Amino acid sequence: MKKFRKRQFENYSKERYRRRSLIECGFSCIKRKYGGVVRSKKVQGLRAEVYCRGIAHNLDLWFGRFSTELYFISNFQ
Repeated sequence: MKKFRKRQFENYSKERYRRRSLIECGFSCIKRKYGGVVRSKKVQGLRAEVYCRGIAHNLDLWFGRFSTELYFISNFQ
């Protein structure tokens, strides 16, 4: 067991671990905003739904970052 742990520690990268943490945070944010359930059944629908959620999240971040007012995607309906 010690050999395995030592080998894992040698391959440990703080940069890679931080990147994973940021990605998990982004996924969590999207799930909180738009729900964690995908309603499509076919692969094409699943992919489209996930991409649309990602695009909506990016637009929400974009408008929130570059404006003085607070915008949400729901305001554009």
